[in-house]
Amino acid sequence: MLIVITYLNLQANPVDWYKGKLMNHVTFHLKVEDWFAIGYLGIAIASFVLLRRHLRNPLPIVPPTWLGKGQLIYLMFLWIMVIGNFGKSLGGFSSGRLITEYVIFWNGIFATLLVLLTPGELKTTISRTIADFTPLIRKSLVCGSAGAAIMVLTYWGTIRTIYGDHWSGFGGQHYRFGPRANEIKMKKGAPHP
Repeated sequence: MLIVITYLNLQANPVDWYKGKLMNHVTFHLKVEDWFAIGYLGIAIASFVLLRRHLRNPLPIVPPTWLGKGQLIYLMFLWIMVIGNFGKSLGGFSSGRLITEYVIFWNGIFATLLVLLTPGELKTTISRTIADFTPLIRKSLVCGSAGAAIMVLTYWGTIRTIYGDHWSGFGGQHYRFGPRANEIKMKKGAPHP
């Protein structure tokens, strides 16, 4: 989920990079969005391989306690998003944007300190046996997928009931996928894909 969530949030960065003239839209016959997606695919494959290896023989970088594991994944997500947010702003960087990015950066530092310095578990017991997480992973995938599908359909149905296919009249029109995604990008001045 860490890979999926961060990819969905950061996939718009390459569009801002070529709109800000930081790079060409097409390099070596691939669009900058494709380079980004291929890079994230590499991260996903490496993560899968490492997770599979960790389930068989724990990796030393992964803390043995649940608190440590939670801290590690939280800090990974936090700093991927802080750095990704900074990367998104590079195309249109200004002094006003510097203040925003600086505040986000310092919030990341304070959150890191809070997570790592607050009292944790009183007693940590390190298990010498390797637990089999396969049933828990399967159950999480099934329950998580069912819960996600129910939430998406519920939210979609509620919004369609209230607004139909019309714009709500407030907020922005944000489309990540489908034909309208390109239409919105082109209105903002991005070159035609």
